[in-house]
Amino acid sequence: MAEKYKPYLISNFRTGFSFETEPWLLPKDAFKKLYNAYLYRGVLSKRLGYSKFVRQSHLTADEAFGTGDGLGTTYDHTAVNTPLRPAGTVITGPGENPETFTDNGDGTLTGDQGGAGEVNYDTGEISVTFNAAPTGDIICDYYWYPDLPILGIYNYYDTAGTIDVLIFDTRRVTKYDAVNAVTVDLTGGADIFSGTDANLVWLENWEDVSYFTNFRDRPKTYNGTTVADLLIDTDGDGSNDVAQVLLIFAYKGRLVILRTYEDGVHFPQRARWAKPGTTDFSDDEYVDAPTVDWIIGAEFLGDKLIVYFERSVWELRYTGDFDLPFNWIKLADTEGSYATFSVSVFANEQVALGPTAPIVCDGLDVYPIDNLIPDIVTTFSPSEIARAYATTIDDLRQLWISYVPAGETLCAEALVLNYIDRSWSIYALPFQCYGPHANQNDPTWNDIELSWEEIEWAWNDKTLQAGYPIILGGGYDGWVYRCNHGSSDDGKSISLEIESGQWNPYTEDGLTARLGWIDFLVTADEGVSAQVDLCINGNTIPSVTRTLNCSGTGDKVWKRLYFDGIIANFFLMKISHTEIGQTLQVHAICPWFRPGGRMV
Repeated sequence: MAEKYKPYLISNFRTGFSFETEPWLLPKDAFKKLYNAYLYRGVLSKRLGYSKFVRQSHLTADEAFGTGDGLGTTYDHTAVNTPLRPAGTVITGPGENPETFTDNGDGTLTGDQGGAGEVNYDTGEISVTFNAAPTGDIICDYYWYPDLPILGIYNYYDTAGTIDVLIFDTRRVTKYDAVNAVTVDLTGGADIFSGTDANLVWLENWEDVSYFTNFRDRPKTYNGTTVADLLIDTDGDGSNDVAQVLLIFAYKGRLVILRTYEDGVHFPQRARWAKPGTTDFSDDEYVDAPTVDWIIGAEFLGDKLIVYFERSVWELRYTGDFDLPFNWIKLADTEGSYATFSVSVFANEQVALGPTAPIVCDGLDVYPIDNLIPDIVTTFSPSEIARAYATTIDDLRQLWISYVPAGETLCAEALVLNYIDRSWSIYALPFQCYGPHANQNDPTWNDIELSWEEIEWAWNDKTLQAGYPIILGGGYDGWVYRCNHGSSDDGKSISLEIESGQWNPYTEDGLTARLGWIDFLVTADEGVSAQVDLCINGNTIPSVTRTLNCSGTGDKVWKRLYFDGIIANFFLMKISHTEIGQTLQVHAICPWFRPGGRMV
């Protein structure tokens, strides 16, 4: 009598993406490929998507519109910069009874003296008819979309409780106006940066002021009202002596800057600080690390400032000595980082992207954490490692490190770490930077621009509630996106790709396996389905394809797919789907095997 099929339960998924060994040696809950999927609390889930949050806009101020001759009332002008942002145009006419036209957001303009006008947002053509013929210069202010790469998203906050989301691109900084869902230019219509999409912005808040730098232009400040240059006068003569700064920190009551260009000279190992409680650097206080390495990144771990050089890691330690309040202590001389913005903190650890592997620092030791994904950094573009950017998704206990895949020039994927289980996966995410935001109000029906059938989230979704922290992603197209939200990528499908290791529970006996069927415990969700492919004996072309349908009653449901007793040395299972509006969750996978013949 033939032996009965026996279950080979795979549940409580914890290992995740791994290629540390040959596929047939992987742990049974490991996956050779985990793309756009992740593990959390033992469940295998398709990642959530992203959607447009706000489009970055710039102000053009006091642009010449025309000259009133005191006779005509209708004047036309084409804006120099386009496309224009709806509800962002103001026309001001001169004369004894000046008239101001405001943009209604629908292509029409209304004058405060009874005049009217029209604006074409795409072409920038503007026409106004004054109530009375103007005499003198007519000017216009307008907002337009530059569609420049987003290079920084931060929160400004002060002791009064003010919180502004600041959005940086290659030229300017704006703040997010939550009431009107637009950005407000903080520069008065002037460019303050001259960098490229590689000049990411760093920001530090201290004493009701944000200090920010792109390591190309002079560091700036924002006090809740005004953007200004930061004066770094090291010799007391009243002139600025530091043109570029890589990083800025508030540390033990002092403003500390790392890696500087001073009077045209680069100091790549330098930490310089101001007098306590001020921005006065005139005492010329600094300390250079005793290494040839260059400072690349830094972040606090508790009250310790850990600084990553190219091939070493140091602590800028507070001494308490008034004459020399800081000195350098080496933590590691075999690890380091090439990516300033890859440094991130969770729990009691820091993670940074090293030259050959992700590394962890606990304040004492530094070590790689790529044992499951050795040499993963070799799949990144070696010339674009510096673009790597990290953020944490605290509610999922995840760390995202965006990177540029080999052969490409912009960030297109993210290495994802579940920092509780130390499991990995890969996401397709086209973001150069990330930043936090908290919902200000609960959603109302008027906030939703989709039909009930088109909504991809639950009405009581916790991420929509007031005060819940969300993560924003900066795109290369001038848009800021809301991450980890909805079930599509800005209306496009999310390509799910999951690939198991090679299965055969009888390998040690030298036997082939006969597969009868596979049971899947899935979250019950009407209309959600996925394709399941079965590959045998190392072939990449599927031998059998089945459809996994997740409809059913209750929270979870078992689904069985039959494979007709196919025999092989090894079985490899693939799960894929590309449907919009579907979020697959798998709680357990249970193939049923019985022995076949001898392996050949």
